[in-house]
Amino acid sequence: MNLSEQTLNGIIASSNSRPELWIQFLKVFKIDSMLELGVARGDFAASKRIILQGKTTEVIDQINDNELDFAYIDGDHTLKGITIDLIHTYNFNFLM
Repeated sequence: MNLSEQTLNGIIASSNSRPELWIQFLKVFKIDSMLELGVARGDFAASKRIILQGKTTEVIDQINDNELDFAYIDGDHTLKGITIDLIHTYNFNFLM
């Protein structure tokens, strides 16, 4: 998916709510997964990012100390899932 900044901003501006925004994207683009849409918003940093997809407990060992300056964790939205994600990332030494 290749979104121009102008197209992306136009879709965002014309949407009054988050659900409406997703509906607009789905109407305009053939999207295979919502991950693809989220990743497109970060294309400006494509050379500097690594996307790890999977459960935190499965991918956390792929990250070494001092490799992160930011971690976006989109868990399963349960208390148990959030707790597991936070415990596994809490002790990392983030770049400052």
